[in-house]
Amino acid sequence: MSPDIAAALVSILAHTGDENRYKRFVDEFKNAPTPQEEDRFMYALAMFRDEHLLKQTLEKTLNGEVRTQNAPYLVAKVLLNPSGREVGWTFIKENWKQILKTFPEASLTRMIEGVTGLCEKKYLDDVESFLQKNEMKQGKKTVEHTKRNCK
Repeated sequence: MSPDIAAALVSILAHTGDENRYKRFVDEFKNAPTPQEEDRFMYALAMFRDEHLLKQTLEKTLNGEVRTQNAPYLVAKVLLNPSGREVGWTFIKENWKQILKTFPEASLTRMIEGVTGLCEKKYLDDVESFLQKNEMKQGKKTVEHTKRNCK
């Protein structure tokens, strides 16, 4: 397969995939021959539409299956997936203390950028309230910008 279309094809397959395909993608991620392939399949795990599978993806960010430096980016991708918004936001709220202990502080800003996927009215008040109570040392500007753009 041409490297030019590999990323697009993997994304489409994830978006239309079922549990069997998810398992194959997890295997591809864990056994990838190159860092590029590993990233391609890891990030594709955030593109599935089944909430149960997206919960599995998010769990991988805390259980050591995903490197801590990649974990915030993967969480952000789940938040940006229309099928993953609710699951991703609930995951952040329920695991905030562990996230703070596990993820590198400098990359939390990248994870919070995923809240731009939560710009629906039903999420805005909850996001604002949570971020006011759980202010981050880094990323204050990102959070303010996100809130401003969502209104």
